[in-house]
This record gives sequence, C-alpha cells and structure tokens, in this order.
Amino acid sequence: MGLALKSNVRIRRTRKLEITLKAQLMRNRTPIILGLPIAILIGVTLISNLAILFGASETITTETDKLRSAPVALVLGCPPTVAKGRPNSFFESRMDAASALYQSGKVQQLLLSGSATQHYNEPEAMKKSLSLRGVPAEALLLDTEGNRTIESVQRAIQHFKFNEFIVVSQGFHTPRAVFLGAHYGATVQGYNAPPVSGMKSMRVRLREVLARIRVFVDLWLLKK
Repeated sequence: MGLALKSNVRIRRTRKLEITLKAQLMRNRTPIILGLPIAILIGVTLISNLAILFGASETITTETDKLRSAPVALVLGCPPTVAKGRPNSFFESRMDAASALYQSGKVQQLLLSGSATQHYNEPEAMKKSLSLRGVPAEALLLDTEGNRTIESVQRAIQHFKFNEFIVVSQGFHTPRAVFLGAHYGATVQGYNAPPVSGMKSMRVRLREVLARIRVFVDLWLLKK
C-alpha cells in the first residue's frame, strides 16, 4: 500500500506539472497569436501605401506649368456641402484647382465624375460651381456613375475613351487615381488641389490609407 500510494502521488504531481507547463506555454503563445494578424495588417498597409505613393509620385504636381497638355482633366467628385449645408472645403478646393487648370490651357475639357441619385448629384454641383468660375458649359463632361475612384478612372478610359488625362483632387487622393489609371494602361498625371487643414482632413487622410489597401483587393483579388 505504501508503494502504491507513493506511485499515485508521483503520478498526480506529474500531471499537475504537465498542466502547469501547458498553461504557461499557452500564455507565452497568446501574444504571438494575437500579434501576428496585427503585424500582417501593418505590413500590408505599409506595402500598399508605399507602392501607390512611390509609383505615382513622379507624375503629380501642384503647378500647372509642370504638367504636359492633355485632352481632358478628370475631376473627382465629393459632396459640395457638409453638416448644416456649409460649403465643403474639399469640394471648393477641387473646383478652384479644376478651374485654374482649364484656364491655364493645359486641357480642353473637364470630365466631372461623381455620385448621383434623385436627390444628390455631385457632377451637377461641380458643373454649377465651375460655371460660376467662368468655365464654359461646352467644356464640361458629366459622369454620374463615378461612385468610387476606381469607377471614375475606369469609365474615363473605357466609357469616355480617354487614354490620356490629368486627375484633379487633393494631394492625398491623386496618387491612388494616377496609380489606377496607369494600371489600366492610360497616361495619367495628377494635379493637386490646395490642401485642406483641420481634423476633418486628418480623418479623410486616414480613410485614404485604408482605401489604398482596397486598391490591391480590387485589382488582384476581385479582378476589377
């Protein structure tokens, strides 16, 4: 009985030790398991953003003198107003840039691309704003099916048949559009509108970081 009792005690101790070691091992693995997806997300974010920024940087400028002439400028839409009907600074900045580009003589037409519904129409709002800035109606083309940047670029090339154009938007946005245009085989330059400051600008810039990841999902996973 004494030997059997000692044997059972040793077995129980061994089992407790095994359980303790397994628990310790799981605690050590938990940070690795949790950290791996985060590390992958950070890596994908960095690679996608750097690929777009460096791939498009040489063809983007804030000065019309540095642009080559092109048949048309693709003006990317955004809401003309924000909360309580206040003017959207991003919209006004883009309209100023589009007007300046047209007045410089670098393009003959402006393709105004954005979303449109029964109660909301970005291209029409852009047309009205540019007309007030002195751009003639005959120089304005409207695309009401540009619900996303990729759709605006695709339609400029495939529907409107422009193989060369200048993208007009804010500096955080133009690299993605230029990158997409080059992917689809077009010759694309970027003309940056004056920047907008403030917290809203920071939020939009953060969304753009994530939107650059979606570019690669669209192009190589979804085959758009």
